[in-house]
Amino acid sequence: MTPLTPSQRYNLDNMYSLYYKSKDRFNLFIRSISTISITLLGLLISLKDKTEIDLVANRFFLVSIILLALTVFFTLIVQFLEGDKLNKAFQEQKEGLQSSESNKDLNSIQVTLVDKSKSSKFFEIGTYIFLILSITSLIFYSYHAYPVI
Repeated sequence: MTPLTPSQRYNLDNMYSLYYKSKDRFNLFIRSISTISITLLGLLISLKDKTEIDLVANRFFLVSIILLALTVFFTLIVQFLEGDKLNKAFQEQKEGLQSSESNKDLNSIQVTLVDKSKSSKFFEIGTYIFLILSITSLIFYSYHAYPVI
């Protein structure tokens, strides 16, 4: 393998840092969805009106609670899968670095960029769907529980 020029090494380092910055931003976004969902779930349960409401509104409230819980569950799965995938990539990178150090060929280090797995994409899409459905269910609950006169 031919040695990398300084400009190639700079471009490779830039690409690598941008890749991990985007992964960090995605993880921050998923964590914020999880935090917002947990907060909303707690508020809904604690501030539930104790007066009698019709059966339809009660069902919408129950559905929205279940959907928010599924949103939280799916965000936690996405976080775990992303972390696990990055950890495996880090271990592969570390092994490659150790083997290239033992061969004294530091210019042949391979950079590993990690794509999302199918299961991670599935749970990510599920997170968005459950979040949208829970918000929709909350809108219908508020419409049925507190009708405009």
